[in-house]
Formats: sequence, structure tokens, C-alpha cells
Amino acid sequence: MKSLEFGRFALTSCAVVALLTGCGGSQPPIGAPGTVQAHRMTSSSSPYVFVTNDTSNYDGGSAEVDYWSIGSSGDVAPTAVISGSNTRLAMPLEGIVVDSTGEIYVADQWGSVILGFPPNSNGDVSPNLAISGASTGLKNPTGLALDGSGNLYVANSEWPPCRCRASIEEFAAGANGNVAPRRVISGRRADLVQPQGIAVAVNGEIYVTDVGKSPVKGPNDLPKIEVFSKSASGDVSPIRRIIGNRTRLWAIPEGLAVDRDGAYTGMWNKGLIERFSLTANGDARPLARIEGSDTDLELPLDGVTMATDGSIYVVDRGGQLPEILQFAGRGRGNAKPLTNITGSNTRLDIPLFVFVAEQPSS
Repeated sequence: MKSLEFGRFALTSCAVVALLTGCGGSQPPIGAPGTVQAHRMTSSSSPYVFVTNDTSNYDGGSAEVDYWSIGSSGDVAPTAVISGSNTRLAMPLEGIVVDSTGEIYVADQWGSVILGFPPNSNGDVSPNLAISGASTGLKNPTGLALDGSGNLYVANSEWPPCRCRASIEEFAAGANGNVAPRRVISGRRADLVQPQGIAVAVNGEIYVTDVGKSPVKGPNDLPKIEVFSKSASGDVSPIRRIIGNRTRLWAIPEGLAVDRDGAYTGMWNKGLIERFSLTANGDARPLARIEGSDTDLELPLDGVTMATDGSIYVVDRGGQLPEILQFAGRGRGNAKPLTNITGSNTRLDIPLFVFVAEQPSS
């Protein structure tokens, strides 16, 4: 395991199974105050697969954003690479989302900053916005998500783990600089320990994966998926919590995506993607699993996202080379991937999160 991952995956599958089964400084704002408004792309736009990528085999060890045209497969170079000293990107680079204007948002975990890059960014480009500073409350941000209005949601995985400080924050669309979030979900009732992936359902409910705490001292330290109401704020309990032996979340959920067919997550300790019902609660069995020798899935799995056609994308850092795999929507069982971006030309080294979105055509 790379040292950059500090403690977020210190929880071992053995410790989890044992409990379940009884076995053995502030940055100034960049550019003008945020004025980005959510709107749909015109027909002159192209979809891409975006990945945050921490590199040790390229550029002497740095962080970058790589993206490929949709449908890319095999040992193909990225269409564009955002990398260099002007970008302010630093390892470990975590969550990524792209809003409906094409703005590219990424989470710098240790720097506790969300950086935004204009559409079609490529090369050593400067960010045009940065959410950073004491007023933001950002602390080790990991997952990012957007709602239908372009508001930005952040999972803060406080280190060392503490239910008093780990949080979910919502920022207004186009937020920039040392700005306060619109709301914060945090506290003992919220039961957030080390949140990682985050997603917002069409009905506004907020889903988050939580890798839990090690050593495991009680049921609430276990990996889980929590769901908060669309109006949740402060120290509030989730409206649903998916946790328990039948869920197989003891394999440690990381990335998260939600569509009308369910909530999807990939596992850190197992080559496995699971889909849960949108009403799942407690020790619930998933609706479907993607696993098996034909899937090419190997641990660890990181980011998970959905394309508009319903297909599932997952980052896989196992095996000889890291991969970005695409599966058919509502896939299940020992399914073969539709596409697989992997190989030395891809620049993939330590890819973490993935997102599928459009960029305006030049």
C-alpha cells in the first residue's frame, strides 16, 4: 500500500469479519468570485472519462487529471492531461466531478482545497477557482458530488478519524475562495468516521460510503453506506444505514454512484462491485454483484461513476497495471467489461476517482 494513503484503509478485512462473524493555512481566491451557473451543454459537446491520477512513474511523482474520449479502450494515451506546477495539483488527488458548464473540480486531500479548472483544460494550466481557507471547513476532502443545480458536495475524511469532525459539506454552485459552506452534516449522531465516496440522488438524498475505523471497537466502526435526507444539516442521524455481514461491505466500500436503478460501490479489499436498492437499510443483501474472472476486477477498487447511458465505470489498481473498466448498465455476475483503458501509454499509475461528463467542443 502506498504511503500517501496514510490511515484511511488501515481497517483490515480480518478485523471486520471478526466482529461480524466472531472469527479469529488558507489560500486566496483565484479569479473573480464564483459566477458559474448550472446549465445544459449544447449539442456541440463531447463526453470524456476523467480520472485523478497520482504519478510516481511520470514527472518525478506528481498529481494530474487525465481524460479520454468516451469509448476509448486499450493502451491509449489520454486526450488531455492537466499537470504541472501552475495547476497547484498535489498528491494525493482524490475526488473529481465536472459540472454542466464543463468546469472540472478536483479535491486535494492533504492541501484541503477544491480546485476548479475551465472546460477543455490541458497542460500546465492554472485553476480558475479554489475553495480554500478557514471559513470553508475543508479538512482532508475525498469524494465530490454535484446535485441538479450544480451545488458541490464534499466528503471530509478528518484524520485521525473522529465522529466529531468528519463531515459532509455543501457549497453553492460556483463557490470560490474562503467561503463558508451552505450546510454541514457532522457530529456523533451523523456517525461519519472516514467518509470517502459521495453521491446525490435525483430526489436530493445524500449517499456516502464510510470505510470505518480500525481497530474495530463496535458495530458503528464497520464500513457502511449512509443516506441522509435532502434537508439534513448539523448533527443529524442518517435516514438509512447499510451495514452488516450480508452487505459484504466489510470488504470496504470506496467509490459511490447513484442512479434510478440503485446505489453502486466498489470494494477496496475485493474485486467486487455491488448495487443496492435505493431503499436498502440495515444488513441488506445487494440487488446485484459484478465479480468473477471475466470481469478483470482486482483489488483495490477506488472510484465508481455512472455515464448517462447507465454504464458503470470503475478504477481498478490491482494486477500488473491499473485499469479503468466500463460495464454495461445494471450489469451483474461474471460480466466482461465493455472497455478497458490500461497500459503504459495511458499514464495511469495511482488512479483514484473517476467521472464521466461532457466538455464543450472547441
